[in-house]
Amino acid sequence: MLDYKEPSLAFYQGGTIREAKQGLLVHGRIDDLPPWLVVTRDIWEKTPAALRDRLEVIASFWGLEYNDRRVVEVLVVRKR
Repeated sequence: MLDYKEPSLAFYQGGTIREAKQGLLVHGRIDDLPPWLVVTRDIWEKTPAALRDRLEVIASFWGLEYNDRRVVEVLVVRKR
């Protein structure tokens, strides 16, 4: 999870999702990323195009992040 720190997502998914450092996608190397990510639209838009081209958006959802009390759009993405 990047920029989305909602513990219930990890429980719902089965417990393997973990929070990651926010700058990982923007400044990290794609080879160091896990195969699947859950990111906010804000992080996705800040991600360089070269990295976005190597990722595929599978789904997007709108929801309430209880921790920050904000409505967010989250994207489920995977490496190509």
